[in-house]
Amino acid sequence: MHLELAGLDILKKLQIDKKDNEDIYLFKDNKEKIVGLSKIITLNEDNYLEFLIIEKYQNKGYGKILLEITLNILKNNGFHEVYLDINKKNYKAISIISHFNGELLSTVGNQSKYIIFI
Repeated sequence: MHLELAGLDILKKLQIDKKDNEDIYLFKDNKEKIVGLSKIITLNEDNYLEFLIIEKYQNKGYGKILLEITLNILKNNGFHEVYLDINKKNYKAISIISHFNGELLSTVGNQSKYIIFI
């Protein structure tokens, strides 16, 4: 799969150390520079999402685009929600999750668990 949205390309499913219950997506800009990645992990019918934007690309809107693309991938595969575990001091990630109406479920120690309904 090759998608493009707002200047970001996604190359589906990296095969580096891929496990059966994980899908990893690498995001590149139009200059072929890696901007970030997302990883969907399926455990017992629940989907967990991890995402990362490389520091020099942060605060440029890439996080919202990356999350939007990843949520669309989940939706197109029949999923209705995804869970995210975020460090409670990662205000950038929390802001992005909030943009997609993410709901805080719990906080234990430094980790906060969110859900986004798709």
